[in-house]
Amino acid sequence: TKMSTEATTQTTTATTTEASKKRPRDAIATQPSIEEILADEKLEICVMLVPKYQEAKKITKAFKKLGVEYEKIKKLSGKTFAKLTFKDKESKEKAVRILRTTGINGEPHPIYISRKMLSTAERVALEEAAEEPETKRPRVDSRDSRPDSRSSSSSSSSEPPSTDARDTVTPLWKLSYPEQLKKKHQELADILKKIVATTKKESKYDIPPWVKKQFGLFCCPFEGMIPSPVIEGYRNKCGFTIGLDENGKTNVGFMTGRTRDSITFIADPSLCSTVSPMTLIVRNVVLDHIVSTGVPAYDKIYHTGYWRSVMVKTFSTGDVDVTMLINTVIKTPEENEELKKQFASALQVWSEEYRAKSSDPPLRNLSVYWQPWVGVSNQPAQDAPLELVLGNGQTFETINGMTFQVSPSAFFQ
Repeated sequence: TKMSTEATTQTTTATTTEASKKRPRDAIATQPSIEEILADEKLEICVMLVPKYQEAKKITKAFKKLGVEYEKIKKLSGKTFAKLTFKDKESKEKAVRILRTTGINGEPHPIYISRKMLSTAERVALEEAAEEPETKRPRVDSRDSRPDSRSSSSSSSSEPPSTDARDTVTPLWKLSYPEQLKKKHQELADILKKIVATTKKESKYDIPPWVKKQFGLFCCPFEGMIPSPVIEGYRNKCGFTIGLDENGKTNVGFMTGRTRDSITFIADPSLCSTVSPMTLIVRNVVLDHIVSTGVPAYDKIYHTGYWRSVMVKTFSTGDVDVTMLINTVIKTPEENEELKKQFASALQVWSEEYRAKSSDPPLRNLSVYWQPWVGVSNQPAQDAPLELVLGNGQTFETINGMTFQVSPSAFFQ
């Protein structure tokens, strides 16, 4: 009887477990009918249960095999839904009917007019349903790896991308400073050894004289890592990307991944110890202003939106440079002019109030630049127009008793 009871219990548990695995898919009973979706005038749909870590390009190939054609797709790595935009109603109807009967993994995809239609419980259920072996993040190809410690934290095949800016900008932040120095020492020593070994192997019969010199196992004298007297707030030049954070809100900060991987989340830089206090103050002012305008941030995937990036440079003299990069295509000349005036005015008001209330960190001279740019990359061309909209453009830095005038486009870091 005891064995029979245990067997019954095990069977019941197994059945319950199997049922719970299927429950997330069955829980989505509120999705609209095909007729309701097609009745919506917008030529777009939200497709759920999409492989979590597959890039938009791979998703597109998979959909094309099913006969689904569309103009645009918005799919973020780490998310299990995709937004599809179609050319006409016919292609939209065809896609809806196909995806309601089959899908990338052989099962139908729940489809909604908008993701906002889902309740919180339904979103959680869909996220759980998408957590399957075949949807795990793909292994990064060795050709795409980078020879620094940042790649190791972002190329994990099982962990989702981090939303903490420190993991991207200061990847050793979890280690104490002595531990960071030790790690860097070992990494550099390995590189110096490898240079010798590689040169000997490739030179064979004509080994360069410098390799024959006695530097131990290294290719040159190695004195080790010298500790910095300043380990926080020393970065005087910070380029912040403007976009959306993981919750879809406008943010000014650092990207947490690569655009090629469809990872465009912008993380708050406030916890990054390398960013100077004045830089964070200016960043907050810029964020508050662009949010108040209601003008959208630039989308690096679809190349839409207005606010692209802002470069903030701070100097020991108290001088500050701010360069705003914008996408002028979506606005008329008159609208661009008005937004430019509003931006300059916002920083002028802030600078006057700041000087009246505070002197630490000091603010001596504020120069603000406005730079239109319509290229794909957020790195403008060297000859891209740059307009001074506030201040006198006289920015100086003093090092070892010598004074340098720094231009807004100079790489002075």
